[in-house]
Amino acid sequence: MMFNSSSVLKSFFGVSMLAMSLCLTGCGENLFSTSEPQASNLDEAAQNATTEADFVELISAAARVINSSSASDSEKANAYFNRGFGTLGKLNVTDNLPTTMELFSDIVDTATNSSSNFSADSNLFNLIDIGNNVSLSDIASASSDLNQASQLTSTLGESLTGNEQMTRGIANSLLAVKTIKEVYNIDSSGALTPINSSNTTIENIEKLMNPGSNVPSIVSSSTNAIDAFDKAGAFSESQSQEIKKIKSTSQNVENLYNATRPNATSKVFSFNNKNGVNRSYDLTSGSDADTFNALNDVFKDITN
Repeated sequence: MMFNSSSVLKSFFGVSMLAMSLCLTGCGENLFSTSEPQASNLDEAAQNATTEADFVELISAAARVINSSSASDSEKANAYFNRGFGTLGKLNVTDNLPTTMELFSDIVDTATNSSSNFSADSNLFNLIDIGNNVSLSDIASASSDLNQASQLTSTLGESLTGNEQMTRGIANSLLAVKTIKEVYNIDSSGALTPINSSNTTIENIEKLMNPGSNVPSIVSSSTNAIDAFDKAGAFSESQSQEIKKIKSTSQNVENLYNATRPNATSKVFSFNNKNGVNRSYDLTSGSDADTFNALNDVFKDITN
């Protein structure tokens, strides 16, 4: 149903390794040089887009289809995907987003610690360097459109292709990580340093769970990411477990958040670490240091 994104999103498979990168090389004459894209040629326009102006026009054209009362659900689903893809493409041109996508080869390598680029410690969140110039709201917009494309396509009894699900998974993963990195710096051991030292830990956790208008919680974005990766079926079991650390960490943060609420039925937060040992934290005192220690341990626990 959707365009074949394999010419734009290339997969490189090796032994226990997957590298994802966004390739923006055009194929043939650029459609934007002759006419603006319509519902019938959004796919081809996306494949030919190479400049910021191209992607901006793709986004606008897709929006017209989405807002059209005469467009079919199938056309709208296709437009949602292309608008999300166009937003990622625009970020690629303006903010070098592919560099981040290429890091997925290293992320998968953490499943075996096989990369010579790693120090003794390697933490998933430290490894993904999105960059300060990339807008959180733009990634959220792209993720929302790709999720909507998946949902609408499903209601039609169809599904996105594996490559398209990988695009959706990457966008949602980047959204979860970017949301966290707006609040904390994370070193290779997983140790946290708050961006704003004047905020309390509870205030910072609040930002992770309620980032702002039109930006979902890290639990929501990480859940969508894993759903997309599972549907793509591109990862081995060990690779999948590595990627799923984004979701498990987000869920632990949510549980910690719930334990700090004024109306919490229990002020004790606990989680099972990577060795299967239960870690428990009594937050009854309301101490910011206690809350920070618990949060810091959650992120440090996924370090290989």
